[in-house]
Amino acid sequence: MKTCQSTLNRYLFVSLLTLLTTFAFLNVEALQPLRIALSSTLGLPTELLWLLASVVNAVVLIVLFKQLHLQLTKPIKHIADQCLEGQVTDLPGSNPLRETRIIREFIRKTQDRAEHRREQISSIEAELAELRKERARSGRKLEELEDLVAAYARIRSELTYDNTNLRRELKDLGAKLSDPQPQPVQQNRIQRFPFANRS
Repeated sequence: MKTCQSTLNRYLFVSLLTLLTTFAFLNVEALQPLRIALSSTLGLPTELLWLLASVVNAVVLIVLFKQLHLQLTKPIKHIADQCLEGQVTDLPGSNPLRETRIIREFIRKTQDRAEHRREQISSIEAELAELRKERARSGRKLEELEDLVAAYARIRSELTYDNTNLRRELKDLGAKLSDPQPQPVQQNRIQRFPFANRS
């Protein structure tokens, strides 16, 4: 599995190998006939071959660093850009590095957790809204019940007052009915005929 360290080591090894090959080609005595043949083919003096070797080294190193950029920095930059956009997707290209895969998976899991939390918060907010509605309904019912209790207390007070008055009237009526009344007709008869008792 490719990692950042193995990729860096590989490119460092190739760069050093290129430099050592160039140094050996220019300085090893056993390669003198090869240097002479190359200089005669190119039409350059042997002393100026170092200039050609420097240009070749520079081109090789530029190509290597360009590849290193494509292998290391471009995937990291791509992940950073996706993080700014808020959505991490797969990296276009072949085999990604182990570290970039780990970072990508961590960000995906974080996004999934954030989405799950968002759904939980939405659900809790919906439940809270329903509870607020239920509380408002309960408050209205409580007010209605308080009004009913107040009306019941008022009606009970009125009924108690009416019952007290009715009992008093009933008592008065019972007292009137139980008292014997003198017969006014007999008294009148006695008064009309006062002489009746004398005989």
